[in-house]
Amino acid sequence: MRVEVPDVNLAVPGFDIVERIGSGGFSRVFRATQRDLGRDVALKVLSVDMETAAQRGSFERECKAMGALAHHPSIVSVFAAAFSEDGRPCIVMEYFAAGTLADRVEADGRLDINAALQAGIEVAGALQTAHDHGVVHRDIKPSNLFVSAFGGAVLGDFGIASVDDERTVTGGGGLTVHYAPPELIEGEPASIASDIYSLAATLFTLVSGDKPFPRGPGQSTADLARRILLEPTPVLGDDAPPPLVSLLERAMAKRPDRRPSSAAAFGYELQQVQVDLGYRPTPLIAVGHEPIGQLRSVADPTDNVMGGGVVGLPPRRSTSWPAAWSGSGSRRLTAAALAALALTALGSTAVALGRRDADAAVDRNDATATVEQQLPDQFFELPSVPTDVRVEDDANGRSTVSWDAGEGRVAVAYQIEIVGSGAVVETSETSAVLETDSPSVCVVVRAVGDGGRLSADSEPVCRAD
Repeated sequence: MRVEVPDVNLAVPGFDIVERIGSGGFSRVFRATQRDLGRDVALKVLSVDMETAAQRGSFERECKAMGALAHHPSIVSVFAAAFSEDGRPCIVMEYFAAGTLADRVEADGRLDINAALQAGIEVAGALQTAHDHGVVHRDIKPSNLFVSAFGGAVLGDFGIASVDDERTVTGGGGLTVHYAPPELIEGEPASIASDIYSLAATLFTLVSGDKPFPRGPGQSTADLARRILLEPTPVLGDDAPPPLVSLLERAMAKRPDRRPSSAAAFGYELQQVQVDLGYRPTPLIAVGHEPIGQLRSVADPTDNVMGGGVVGLPPRRSTSWPAAWSGSGSRRLTAAALAALALTALGSTAVALGRRDADAAVDRNDATATVEQQLPDQFFELPSVPTDVRVEDDANGRSTVSWDAGEGRVAVAYQIEIVGSGAVVETSETSAVLETDSPSVCVVVRAVGDGGRLSADSEPVCRAD
């Protein structure tokens, strides 16, 4: 019997569920009304029960990490942790009716330069605060930057963030390749420098209206990853202000040591761009961090500055709430798979040389320079996503998982991961028998491609009690 991860008839004591507003690989997000306070909130509901101490500990760490940061005005506020009536853990968070900056770009095109700079400075302060608490975000992108009721940018979705002593637990799948730096694609640990790259790539999108490495016709996620590894750092168009062009090019350097040294340092440089363009600088809020040097003064600021030196984002068009909490979907390129790709299949030296040459091309200001792509194509081809996943009980009480191979490229192997337990069953068939005593089993079927490097995951599917 096939049972999808339940989304309907959800009951959480003290809350009235209004609608589902997003989803990820192992969670769903709902808009709900908190009865005692009469306010709208966002409920992030995990798709599995907390059956082990390790699972409960991981959930508590995420809540505490987010709670420790929630005092910052540009970080999503976490109000409480809760549990649904059927035992699933929930995080009660601030709800943003205005949507995200990704929604703005999709509806209205690129942002005004100063509105983008304001958002970048606000988020830089939020990131510095997170880094000071030992938290690296790992997935900064326009759809994770919410628009507050006052027009400011607010950083959310720390769901795959890595805490300093817990990096291996939260590593792996979930990063968004479009905004991921080369070192994360190669499987290296997330860092302050990787967050700075992702913020710079996000600003690139806000200013240009397009991604730094837009996907071309027929290109797969693996093609995109290869381009990020080997192609020169993209440069904003001719109509962009030169100071911003130069800063984003440096903040998106292939080598982490060429980027600004901290999120606060990046934010101060964005302030300087504002001043160079004649705007009043947006305050950078990061407790304990003072500006690095004095901002160079230029001509009198322009008039499109609101009281207090804060420039509001343009009014939002009427559009439906985006799936701002969605993960990267079922066809994802995991950091763990790409780590194996870089270190085993390709050789880390070849990739490092490619990145060095790509940086050199930018340093030479040679617009025609190209990097020879010597990496074997087959290692970058993503297998088909398993479809129609079924979890059934046999006569002996065991769980049998079966699925269809999906269209297009056929995988050379499959992995069935039992959600929440960390147990993985490997097979070359399109079915497998699970040995588990749990009355409720949720699984994800992962197709593995040539060389055992790249993978594509199905959505989670559960067996009924």
